Amino acid sequence: IEGWVCTPATSGGRGERLVGFVTVQVASSNHVEGKSLVDFIFLRPSDHLYILTLGVQEKYRHCGVATRLLDEVKRYTAKVSVDAIYLHALASNHKAIKFYTKNQFVCQKRLTGFYTLNSSEVHDGLLFCFSPAKALAQASDQCSLLPLSLFRKLLWF
Repeated sequence: IEGWVCTPATSGGRGERLVGFVTVQVASSNHVEGKSLVDFIFLRPSDHLYILTLGVQEKYRHCGVATRLLDEVKRYTAKVSVDAIYLHALASNHKAIKFYTKNQFVCQKRLTGFYTLNSSEVHDGLLFCFSPAKALAQASDQCSLLPLSLFRKLLWF
């Protein structure tokens, strides 16, 4: 697991504080023992990067912090030689959906009942993908491009 933080300098040079962070994990087709969620998503012959978390303090939103963190993740893909970045978002999180779409992520699939919050609230999730090697086709409401081998694995959800 790798991660990056964003910290602004505070007044008077008295240190810094965390205003945003992102954590990622490289997932490989060789990593199937535990059969975790990441394993099911990434059963392909190549490695992929999965964004585990991305968060920005509310008062720093719309200041470019999340974009800067996401750009760092995109740069990291070249270091670890992955062919795609994946993440999940709540289907009801319209701000996140807009942000990821603006940053060239394509919604690949709606996952019914993917999230359980407060141990009883069930919510749908969305699977997003960014391909650094090529631009993906724009997603439509009904379909989008998805590698066939990955699609077969997602059918298990």
